[in-house]
Amino acid sequence: MRHAEDQVEVANRQQFLSPGAQPPPYGLAQIYAALHKDDDAFKWLQAAYDDHAVWMGYLAVDPIFDRYRSDARFKDLLGRVALP
Repeated sequence: MRHAEDQVEVANRQQFLSPGAQPPPYGLAQIYAALHKDDDAFKWLQAAYDDHAVWMGYLAVDPIFDRYRSDARFKDLLGRVALP
């Protein structure tokens, strides 16, 4: 894809491709983080946390979220994930 707007559109449409299917919240958070759509990224990270997504185990080391490491919202979420 050539434009960030196209990627956002793909992320938005993914939620509606399969009736009844749940979008992978962690994957959507990664997309929005890459696009620097911070509020959307945190919205989907929270959804992944609420869903007990297995991918949350990678939150502390996933490089796509490096720019959020000093953000209080990220620190709070990371603390709630309670990784060993």
